[in-house]
Amino acid sequence: MKPSSSLLRVANRLHFQLSLIVMFFLLASTPQKGCAQGFVGVEPGTSIPLDLKSGVIAEPLPFDVHFYFTGSLDDDVQSMEGWRLGFKTAQACDATIKHYKQQGCPAASWCHNEKAALRGDPGSRTFELLVPALTPNRYYCFEINSLSNISDPAERSRVETATADVVVSEMNQNFWLDPANIQPVAALHKLRTDILSATQAGLGPDEVIAPKPGSFFDISIPVDQFGERIGNQVALFLGSQLNVGPARANLQSGASTASGTLARLSKSNVWAVVKAALQRTAEEPRIAQVLSGREDALGLIGLSGREVVALSEGHVRDLDEIWDAREIDFSSWRKRVVALQDIALALQGDEDLRKAAGLDEASLVREMRAACAILPGDILCQLSPISPMFWQRVLGLANDAVTAFNDDLEARALNLVGVLEKRSRELQQLAADLGALLIRAVSVRASTVASYDTRATWYVGADLGVALAWELGEVFTYAGANIYTRPVNKKAHLLWSDWQKGQRLTEFRKRFSIMFGLPQEQIEIKNAEPLIRKRPLVLGAGFRLNDYLRLTFAGALVFKDKDPNPLVDDKNLAWSPFVGLSIDWNIAGTFQTMFRSVFPGQDSQPAQGEK
Repeated sequence: MKPSSSLLRVANRLHFQLSLIVMFFLLASTPQKGCAQGFVGVEPGTSIPLDLKSGVIAEPLPFDVHFYFTGSLDDDVQSMEGWRLGFKTAQACDATIKHYKQQGCPAASWCHNEKAALRGDPGSRTFELLVPALTPNRYYCFEINSLSNISDPAERSRVETATADVVVSEMNQNFWLDPANIQPVAALHKLRTDILSATQAGLGPDEVIAPKPGSFFDISIPVDQFGERIGNQVALFLGSQLNVGPARANLQSGASTASGTLARLSKSNVWAVVKAALQRTAEEPRIAQVLSGREDALGLIGLSGREVVALSEGHVRDLDEIWDAREIDFSSWRKRVVALQDIALALQGDEDLRKAAGLDEASLVREMRAACAILPGDILCQLSPISPMFWQRVLGLANDAVTAFNDDLEARALNLVGVLEKRSRELQQLAADLGALLIRAVSVRASTVASYDTRATWYVGADLGVALAWELGEVFTYAGANIYTRPVNKKAHLLWSDWQKGQRLTEFRKRFSIMFGLPQEQIEIKNAEPLIRKRPLVLGAGFRLNDYLRLTFAGALVFKDKDPNPLVDDKNLAWSPFVGLSIDWNIAGTFQTMFRSVFPGQDSQPAQGEK
């Protein structure tokens, strides 16, 4: 039995079209640089020039593929890294980055950081910063952090001073001396935030300070989670600072005796009389000679209780308030006590000198009676001012004070001085170490959002394929335009390994599209009339199997169905199903090919069989 002519026609077409299908599979399985779709896209690993001074990237960034920011670099930059945050709506980058670095990245945004590669020799250094694949139709804030010295000397001085001032002010709190509070979380958090604020104020208006990620200043990391990393910068200093407490207590213990002798001397009636007399006669040559270089010694007389204690401890205010070693000046105080002893010794052995000072017997008796009437408890009120024992007792008060200020007490004071000086050096180093953790930051605004004309091409592609319409017994080639539900970068490689939980909807939208097009040749359909230039319309839903191959699994040939009765002129739309396999093609070339035979121009001939 001979096969029918329709079966032969189908067999011939199948032979021809199957050869095309084999070709399509070969194309789809062969690695190629080019990829044909409406939006060709950007190759993975493309370099995007970035000027850190401008702060804005005007052109839309590539999406679905990784790329690199590249640019020139100052010689003093030691390292660079970039943070990025992505949003569906535009954000103010500086404030947004600062907020989310403090609060943590929100679920609605992408938060990521990468370390840059630095290359080149001094004078021609460059950086290359990897940016993992971005999401289309998103606004991005980039913060490029560079670890470098501040080049301007005035700015550097202001930042260093501000850092040191904050560190000194915060650390000069006595609760740090309590071992139980060696790392109070609230105090350390306040320390780092205050340093950030102070150093930012010390920079110029165009400079932004930022914490090095993972460092003590990275506010996104809670203070109590630093562990040993805190120890390298803060805890070592706090440990050595604990020596201040014992050194203070040691000096205070040794000074207790000295404060008592000084108190007795300061409150003595006779020394008050002697002081007043010497001040009245300071112009006399002999008195001036005795007081030369010793004038400050008279200031020891009549001190308040607080001043006596401060004097015995080698300073002028409460010892617990002192952190600066320069405020401990024990040797100068000791010299004043010795000078007072010398004055007493000179008065005791020289009657003429006493007369020159107005301390003759008659005057002294009169002054002592008046003084003792006020303070009768003084032991010198029981002695006659004209007896040798009186002046021996006066000298004894000065001798007791000198004895109290002995070498042991001075050694204790020097020990405290040494502890405070060591602390000061460590404090300066701590401020320098913490300052080194502060880096320059540049905020950059960019997006994967483009103008309408550009963005429209990201959603539309074109295919050239082979289809089987089994109800019609037809195999045909077609060209179709694909419309995706999201922008598609055809240079982005499709991997089934990316089909993971949480990414499946995104991967599906990258692959799924609605297609419409036309057959590349006329299709004869019984009792049917083509829609466009003797061709039915091709509609379908398809799925990209890989970078180049697309399966149309729900296709329809749409045409006008004519009534078999020649007397009836009614025509209705009808369709017949098909499945197809296609490869992406350059959209311009595809539409030119697709429409050349349908809408021939002056330089084109009608396709065979067309009129």
